[in-house]
Amino acid sequence: MSRAEQRDAEARRAAQAVWSKNQQRDADVLKDKEKARLADSQKTARLRELRLAAAASAAKDVEVQATPAPRRKKRAAVS
Repeated sequence: MSRAEQRDAEARRAAQAVWSKNQQRDADVLKDKEKARLADSQKTARLRELRLAAAASAAKDVEVQATPAPRRKKRAAVS
């Protein structure tokens, strides 16, 4: 190999190393974004469930308070 070929091969290897490093960094960023999106999605679902449960509980409490207890009918006195 001539000096020029060696220099070209060395430059190619260096460029490939930089490219590989950038590709790995991009993959890591995408993985982190997906992980954050999934965590946010799970948090939103959990909060929605809590909100719906609280609303259902509040509605049930209002229903229980609004419904009066059934009254007993008075019996006629037996003589």
